[in-house]
Amino acid sequence: MQPTQFTDRSSEPLPGFRSPWTGARPLEGQVALVTGAGRGIGRGIAQELSASGAHVIAADLDLPAAQETVRLLPHSGSAARVDASNPDSVGELFNDALAETKIDVVVNAAGVLSLSPVTELRVDEWDRVMSVNARGPFLVARGALPQMIERRRGSIINISSTSGKEGEATLAHYSASKFAVIGFTQALAREVAQFDIRVNAICPGVVNTPMIGQVATAWGRSADDLAGDLQLLKRPQDAREIGAAAVFLATMPSITGQAINVDGGTVFH
Repeated sequence: MQPTQFTDRSSEPLPGFRSPWTGARPLEGQVALVTGAGRGIGRGIAQELSASGAHVIAADLDLPAAQETVRLLPHSGSAARVDASNPDSVGELFNDALAETKIDVVVNAAGVLSLSPVTELRVDEWDRVMSVNARGPFLVARGALPQMIERRRGSIINISSTSGKEGEATLAHYSASKFAVIGFTQALAREVAQFDIRVNAICPGVVNTPMIGQVATAWGRSADDLAGDLQLLKRPQDAREIGAAAVFLATMPSITGQAINVDGGTVFH
């Protein structure tokens, strides 16, 4: 049986969404790299970092999608192509495209998801999900760290999931990858605190993206149904709300090693 795979194609803010950074630019003068910025949560994060004053480098495997994200940013930005799961591609990003760029904030938002019971889950699909979701943050963080250590400053933010705190049926490979992101976040935070570099994670729940809509459809539900079933706050999150949390973590000097839930009240740990 082929696993059911899902990809995001766009991200539109909820009606009435207003950036909490309107009129304030706490990341003024900083440069932020966002992987997976071509769509979904990554695009929402890029938009919020830009609204906070950062110059955003929107990086994605799909360069035209990254370029479209840059077009939608409220302030300056640039686009780059990267396969976050590929060491050579990540090396080219930092050694060529960003060789002269000083990165202050890294957000690892590139991710993939599919549905399959373990008894039918192929090894190559397990490896694909783990490669993007778990190896990707490691490769990108490793690429950014030398200059952060040299400058003794930086914030790395990894996107995990509520599925990285509580496993879900038919999502064993996805949950495993997102649990790994939290473990990596905690371990790296301990390694680099001596250089004044902070490492945190965000755990979204039901976010209003096409990917979640497709997952909900596969379960015979809607995103609103999932939010109503799982959350205390009975609406899906907006991708830019995840971005607002990224800005918060990028600007809070005493927070590191944390995995913060932005999930409408789904999990409490």
